[in-house]
Amino acid sequence: DRISNVHVPNPCTYFCGRDDIVNELHETLTDETKIFISGIPGIGKSEIARAYAVKYKKEYTNVLYMTYSGNLKDDITELEFTDDEERESSEERFRRHERFLHQMKEDTLIIVDNFDVHDNDEYLDSFLGYRCRIIFTTRNNFPERFTIDVEEIDDEDMLFALFTKFYSNAVLYKETVYEIIELLHNHTLAVELAARLLKTGILSPATLLSDLKEEKMSLRASDKIYMKKDGKSVSATYYEHIHRLFSLYVLNSVQKNIMMNMALMPLSGLSAKLFGKWLGLSDLNDVNKLTELGFIKISSDNTIWLHPVMQEIVISEIRPGIKECRALLGKIQDICLHHGTAVPFYRTMFQVVENVISVADKADRNDKKFYFYFLQDVFYYMDSYAYKTGMSKILEEMKYIAANESFAGTREHALTFQCMAFMADDYHEAIAFMDKAREQIENRVNRSNALLMSNIYANLSSYYNECYNSEKARYYLEKGIKTLVEFQMTNTHDYLVQMINYAVLLSHTGEYEYGLQILDKVWEYVDESDTSFDYAVYLEAYGSLYLCLNEKDKAKSCFTESLRIYSNIYADAPALIEEKVKEINLWYQVQGLPDFQA
Repeated sequence: DRISNVHVPNPCTYFCGRDDIVNELHETLTDETKIFISGIPGIGKSEIARAYAVKYKKEYTNVLYMTYSGNLKDDITELEFTDDEERESSEERFRRHERFLHQMKEDTLIIVDNFDVHDNDEYLDSFLGYRCRIIFTTRNNFPERFTIDVEEIDDEDMLFALFTKFYSNAVLYKETVYEIIELLHNHTLAVELAARLLKTGILSPATLLSDLKEEKMSLRASDKIYMKKDGKSVSATYYEHIHRLFSLYVLNSVQKNIMMNMALMPLSGLSAKLFGKWLGLSDLNDVNKLTELGFIKISSDNTIWLHPVMQEIVISEIRPGIKECRALLGKIQDICLHHGTAVPFYRTMFQVVENVISVADKADRNDKKFYFYFLQDVFYYMDSYAYKTGMSKILEEMKYIAANESFAGTREHALTFQCMAFMADDYHEAIAFMDKAREQIENRVNRSNALLMSNIYANLSSYYNECYNSEKARYYLEKGIKTLVEFQMTNTHDYLVQMINYAVLLSHTGEYEYGLQILDKVWEYVDESDTSFDYAVYLEAYGSLYLCLNEKDKAKSCFTESLRIYSNIYADAPALIEEKVKEINLWYQVQGLPDFQA
């Protein structure tokens, strides 16, 4: 009940040939509480873990599932707990989550899927210290840990049966199909892709067999992938086979674009409908075709994702970059630029951006100027959800670009300093960074940077207000508003936000009626929808001013409506709703009144 985003996906409907390992896993977990399921990619490790969770779920009070992102601490931090607080740092949130997980006993099972580490995860030893039972699926070798090695399925009749699930005519070419299975080294994913390929009719079984024989002869030692097994390096051609099978399909430009963008999606998947919307697809026909081919995985609830092997192959074969994925990134940027509007899929969107950062590094960050401004727009949107992990990654990218790219001038440096202020450890450090941002452009303000200058003033005001320096807070906020008026930018979102903040600031100085006049002045700019941050904040500001004027009924009405909207926005983050309740109660406490009751 305390952790809300850890549900275990069901295994695939054609899961077969692994019942003995599922049973072995259950027997072993009675003695060994931490088990690594190891094997080459595409061999069925994740399916085994999921099948185990489904079969034995009644033996556990809690079953938690995580897809490894590359850092266990980040994965624990990003779990959604009901008591998460909006303003706490990532380190504070991690420590609180960690304390809770340490309390879990052996009636809790944690599955960490795709624990594929390039170097040892620094938190692994501590994670293994949890009392609960933990299953890792991994392609790595952990000789000092209890490991169940998953081999290729020995029973070729079982694999033939699997083959027929995708290619019913296999029974007509039984001997040829058995040879294909043997050439594919009984590799589950490769067998599935081969069967799906034959189903399309692109090749006959005989032609595919001939092609695979030719490929086997042409493989060079330098091309082969190696893995550690039983202390020895053994060659594995599965990667080349899947590469080859992928290359045999003739994908049209739309399908290639879909695969390229799917490589940026989180391994945990996303809604097919949402993906189609992001890419501006008129229909999902090509997505459905790619699921039929086995390139894209799909669950019963229409969640789609790429198998990790397929993701790696797409990245190496098609090489998605910033320029190549401009349509997707432009859509995400557009969502982030709708300031004050919440979206239910924000966490998935943020994971996509983190993948973009990883892939962009491999793609040499092409289209760098667009990339920089894309990052800063996402950064501010992440801030509204206190998504510090992603903000840190974005900030490192922005700092790198600002320091190394020729187009980066005073504006880009100012933006980078401003983002550094957002990530500062305390308000005094934030003010220091914001002053550096101000110094970049204050003496050269023009229409092109006036909005940024105004925003810097507004942020300085906010930090000074947190430091209880109301004089400087008011001084900088008035400068920010004046800048927008001077350059005729009163129709911008920044003007609305700053005027609302100004009204709240006036409540601190006792100028309540003036504050109400300010709010009345910007009413026409407010989006009154149920997913508008602006509307919720606007109503909250009205409530605080009414409360200061002792108009309790009006205040209660505003606060109630404000919380209703916050509840829509933060539907999957109850801790953020609770934070808003605390903020409202603080106004009541200042007035010497009982806590707010909706």
